[in-house]
Amino acid sequence: MLKATYELQEHLKAVLRAIRGVNQLITREKDPKRLLKGACDCLIETLGYHNAWIAILNDDGRWETSAEAGLGELFMLIEEQLKRGELTDCGQRALRQSEVEVIEDPPAACADCLCIPSTGSRHHRGRWFWLDYRAANSGPT
Repeated sequence: MLKATYELQEHLKAVLRAIRGVNQLITREKDPKRLLKGACDCLIETLGYHNAWIAILNDDGRWETSAEAGLGELFMLIEEQLKRGELTDCGQRALRQSEVEVIEDPPAACADCLCIPSTGSRHHRGRWFWLDYRAANSGPT
């Protein structure tokens, strides 16, 4: 019980560091593309994820821009898919709902995703549609 409490506390501290880092980036970065890239960099640096990506879609659901950290050339394939208007199943679900969805078994739930294999993924919909893929090294997601 003590170990689990400690791990949760450490994870929450890392989440707060990531939020603070992205907030600081928002106040100083004026270029949207660099802001997105910086946010992805912050997520993998402070939370220990293998990679992160963010895609911005317009009100019609069409790709506008995206950024990544940790995926490299693989992300070009994902971006091309998004540019063609082809969203993964989880991306389509994210557009239909407003709550956060946690996918515990991405290889089973996300067979069409170019990011597989992964250890965890969350998708959220808001004013800025954010699709992100985050593979955690360890700990809670």
